[in-house]
Formats: sequence, C-alpha cells, structure tokens
Amino acid sequence: MKTNRRLWILLGVGIILMIIACCIVAIVLGAFAFYRSQPLPPTSSELQFTPSSLSNARAGEPYTVLITVSNNDTPVFDMWVEDGSLPPGLSLTYVENSNTAEISGIPATAGTFQFSVGAMCFGTNVSGQVGNHSYTLVVE
Repeated sequence: MKTNRRLWILLGVGIILMIIACCIVAIVLGAFAFYRSQPLPPTSSELQFTPSSLSNARAGEPYTVLITVSNNDTPVFDMWVEDGSLPPGLSLTYVENSNTAEISGIPATAGTFQFSVGAMCFGTNVSGQVGNHSYTLVVE
C-alpha cells in the first residue's frame, strides 16, 4: 500500500511541475508575441540642412555656398540635387568624408530656380537616414 501511495504522490508532483512549466512557457511566448506586435520607436531623427535658405546670386559672377547636414546618427555618404535643377553654370559637389556639399560656379542666366538637396547617411547598427530640403535660388 505504501508503494502505491508514493507512486501517486510522485505522479501528482510531476503533474504539478508540468503544469507550472507549461504556464511559464505560455507567459514567455505571450510576452514575446506582445513585444513583437509593438511598433518600433523611431531610431533616428529628421536630418537638418543648413542654411535653410540661399542668398541670391548674380548672373556672370562666381557663387559659392556650403550646405551642411546635421542631426544625423551616422556620417553622410552622399548628397545630390533632386526635384528640380540648379541654375545653368552651377553644380553641387558632395565633399567626401564630411556632412557638407558645395554649390558653386558662375550662374549663366537670371531667373528663379527651385530644387531640393538630398542626403543619405550610412546605416550600420541603425537604419541609414535619408532626407532632403527644398531651396529657391534667385539669380539676378
């Protein structure tokens, strides 16, 4: 009779331990599923472009301005003109290993020119940031 009783006690303890283990697994899996369903917080902020506006240029005279990107998590690796074009005679050149680009040259014609300057940053442990800023350049 004692052997039978010990067997039932061991069996009961085993069942209780199995129930506890299943509850722990269910809690861990539920927490993991909840965590995965939550949106990730933004890892980076919006790129800032300086200057925010460009000074006027004069047709036939040299013009130079540096555009600097800040608020970046990783270094800038390229900058370009998008959504429009620079006045004829001007070009944008990214200054390698920096957060700047230079618009320079001699504008050929007067007018109002609208364009955006885009920038892209390296992505390693964070997603690479991409941004742009709209400019209007008046050539007198």
